[in-house]
Amino acid sequence: MSKLQSSLLIGRISMIVLMMQSRNSRW
Repeated sequence: MSKLQSSLLIGRISMIVLMMQSRNSRW
């Protein structure tokens, strides 16, 4: 796995986590 792929994967996961956190804060 190249550094570019790993960085993209981490960015995608962080975006999902932020979305889930914002969704939970509304409730």
